Amino acid sequence: MKPSAPQLLYAVKLYLSAMLAYALAVNLGLLNPYWAMVTACVLSNPVSGAVRARATYRLGGTLFAGALTLLMSAYLSNAPQMLVICSGLSAAAMLGASHLDRTPRAYFFQLGALTMMLVAIAYINHPDTMFHMVVTRVTEICLGIVSVTLVDSLLFPSSLAPVLLERLKGWLPDMLRWQEDCLDGKPVDAQTELDRIRTLGDIASFSQLMSTLSYDSSVDRSTRQAAATLQQRLLSLVPLLSAIGNALADLPETLRQPLRPYLAEVRHQARSETPNHERLAGLLPDTASLSAWERLIVDALHDHIHQYLELWAEARQLDAFLDGEPLPLELRERVRQARAFPLPADTDMATRMFAGILATYTLLCLLWYFTGWEQGANMVLLGVVAIAFFGSGDEPG
Repeated sequence: MKPSAPQLLYAVKLYLSAMLAYALAVNLGLLNPYWAMVTACVLSNPVSGAVRARATYRLGGTLFAGALTLLMSAYLSNAPQMLVICSGLSAAAMLGASHLDRTPRAYFFQLGALTMMLVAIAYINHPDTMFHMVVTRVTEICLGIVSVTLVDSLLFPSSLAPVLLERLKGWLPDMLRWQEDCLDGKPVDAQTELDRIRTLGDIASFSQLMSTLSYDSSVDRSTRQAAATLQQRLLSLVPLLSAIGNALADLPETLRQPLRPYLAEVRHQARSETPNHERLAGLLPDTASLSAWERLIVDALHDHIHQYLELWAEARQLDAFLDGEPLPLELRERVRQARAFPLPADTDMATRMFAGILATYTLLCLLWYFTGWEQGANMVLLGVVAIAFFGSGDEPG
């Protein structure tokens, strides 16, 4: 396979940042200069915003873990068993908490726990050197962070703007097809349902990208706010489309024919700049010809379509704004106040990760204790790291 230009650029960035980190660590005489190189490799990303976000939380997590390790070792240096217990509980809690936040902020907990394990457990048999090792390890990691950030920002900055626009532009055609299917009252087959779930998942997961966009200076604030507003409008459309589709699919035969002019106008107005609700209401069947139950059906359907057309018109205006057109005055204030859809915390995953890591940590520590294996500390470290980084993708339960 022939590598593309972006892939080659990423390889060059990775190489330069890793070499810079290693050279700085060697010149400073650090104990394990390869950790600076490893940090640079872990933080590298083709997009500058992602690099800055991960570097920020990696630095915060490292400093927090270093301070926590020094605090625990200061009080428990003469009780290594208690230090092992407290380190395990802290690491399991931090790694479990990393699954409660589905944004780059989770990196703070994930890498903070890893740093603490690298120092507190790896050097548990040498408490007299704990302070020196914490300072050394934190310095090595910070050198990696600085190196990858400098190489990315000064030599090869890249923008998330093309990725952002590509994702946003793919949503409206998908939602338009969804609308057409609903207005036709078509039954939903398995493939259609799968496509809709995929679209909905892509719109919801955009919140993760939004947390990275705040670190990308090439994407201005108004564009980020418009993207967040568009996400909100499209997510709000989903329950309305589902309600409209279900209502039309179960429509009594006595109402299908009278509602055809009304639904044709709905399709027309969905493609116009602003909806004309008076004209739409004038095409509804005469209430005198409807039973009480049919009036309830028509009123509910009209209410849902009214809300749908308002949200859809705003979504189209936001899409036009991303293409360079001005926003209507009444929409600007709502855009300023918009926030990305908050992804719910995965408490079930976090609980299972905490329990799985703690159980593994306990078993490995017992094996280390009863065998007296010289490399037992590394065994515990690697076991916990393996679950922390790969367990969430392999059903930790």
